Amino acid sequence: MNKYTESSPSQTWETIAKQIEQRHEPSSDVLVLKKQGDGVTVAFVDEPFAFEAVWEESNGWVPFNEPYVLHQNSQPALRILINVAVISKPNRKTKPTPMYWEMGTDTFKKLVRLREKYGLDDWLYSIERLDDDDAEPGYEILPDGKMDSEMKNHIAVLPRICLATTKGLPNPYDQ
Repeated sequence: MNKYTESSPSQTWETIAKQIEQRHEPSSDVLVLKKQGDGVTVAFVDEPFAFEAVWEESNGWVPFNEPYVLHQNSQPALRILINVAVISKPNRKTKPTPMYWEMGTDTFKKLVRLREKYGLDDWLYSIERLDDDDAEPGYEILPDGKMDSEMKNHIAVLPRICLATTKGLPNPYDQ
């Protein structure tokens, strides 16, 4: 170690690698099913929020900004966010965790059909990732049982995540 460094070169490499890893990890508020077969049980909460986005290899889906040079020749896609309450599968008596889930239009269409058939207010749903496509993963969403009044009460008092601000967009309630 020389007088210009505070740590050994290997520690510096490890520190930088950890910083990069943390920067690209989603926030703890976002529900991410990373690989095929990952699954979770949720209750859908409140109304969805939609925005136009483009896929960037280094950042994933980002809000579409036409004046931005990298977005000028891009075709934006509609992305949808919704608040969810994540339920601990082994013990449904534990309090749910507030998160939000981002999806594309195909997954949202599945959710609309489930909403029409079962409703979203009284049911828990299991979500399973079907493939490893990062840009547009497929999901299976199935009813996983009705919620009891205790679970509904837990969900009713959960904090809600402002979906627009998670993507750096203005809060529509501030206007």
